[in-house]
Amino acid sequence: MAYGYFALGTASGRQGFAAQSRQAFLHALELDPNYTSAMNNFTNEEIRRGRLDEAAYWARRSFVRSGKGPNDYFHLVGRRAKRSDSSARISRTCSMRRNWSSGSSR
Repeated sequence: MAYGYFALGTASGRQGFAAQSRQAFLHALELDPNYTSAMNNFTNEEIRRGRLDEAAYWARRSFVRSGKGPNDYFHLVGRRAKRSDSSARISRTCSMRRNWSSGSSR
């Protein structure tokens, strides 16, 4: 069932229906709180709408639950690079990655 809302959120976002897209992603995540694909696409939508803090929240949340593949690093680090003072934020993000990889919960 979560996949249906994920698909609706993705399609709505691509057509420019931001409110419908946002609601669909949130509903998908209510049904499956660990749905990383929904978190990643929701991250993209939030960035497109200028909600960078929300986007960072969903990117981090997805990263913690993911398999730590290249796509996961893209959403966490690559998207954060669009924010101001990006080099400092990327440095912090890489530090967070090292902490998570070593088992630290910081």
